[in-house]
Amino acid sequence: MILDGFTVIFSILVCSHIFVEIVSGPIAIGDDYKIVPDTVAVSGECIRILSPTDCIKDRLASYIYFGARECLDQAILVGRAQPYVSVEIERWCRHEKSDAVFREFKSGVDAVLS
Repeated sequence: MILDGFTVIFSILVCSHIFVEIVSGPIAIGDDYKIVPDTVAVSGECIRILSPTDCIKDRLASYIYFGARECLDQAILVGRAQPYVSVEIERWCRHEKSDAVFREFKSGVDAVLS
């Protein structure tokens, strides 16, 4: 399929519990346009995905800008399950003028670890 000069390759999988978003670049999270996707091998194929740190920032952005509490909960779940760079998330939240959101996120992650 050709769409506005880009070749789009896709397949359809019937699955109701997984959401996959395919975006054309550049990817931005809030005002951060320097997002570099991770490359992960899955079943012999390389896919490009957000790092756990960027995934957390993405979820926090939805919480900050849309008030979607479930997105804060998702960020906390990722923070509990995956290694992430805390100082980068704190820096990003400060840049987005949301220091309180970082504290709320960190408190939620640390609550299960205590």
